[in-house]
Amino acid sequence: MSGVRLLGFEISSAGCESDVEQALAWIGERGKARVVACANPHSLVVAGRDPLCSEALGNADLLLPDGIGIIVAARILGLSFRERVVGYDFFRRLTERAEEQGGRRYFFLGATDCRTPQARIPRDDGLRNLFTPFPRQLHYPGERFDR
Repeated sequence: MSGVRLLGFEISSAGCESDVEQALAWIGERGKARVVACANPHSLVVAGRDPLCSEALGNADLLLPDGIGIIVAARILGLSFRERVVGYDFFRRLTERAEEQGGRRYFFLGATDCRTPQARIPRDDGLRNLFTPFPRQLHYPGERFDR
């Protein structure tokens, strides 16, 4: 996976489709749990002050360039990203691709209350294999996904 080192963090520069392919490969391995996190200006600033946040971002298996400020900072420093990868777009595409591959399943944990409405994916849009932490959409292993 290609990456750009910014403020001490290795952030993916591969682009959304390549990042999704990597995540699908990890899902297919069915080995250890993997962590995908979003790097935006706010999270990197917080990580500079908060060792726990810094550790979480630093230990992520895939850190997405989520935020135009990340792209602008990289350009100012002479670094380059293929594209900005918004977390919602990544998870939406990952879910679509998982459906195309016969319904691969994964667990999505994250989002604060202020981000919840944006992150919700209605079950009636055909994306039935997404696990989310939101109470009305939380699916447990073994639960049937029939409508």
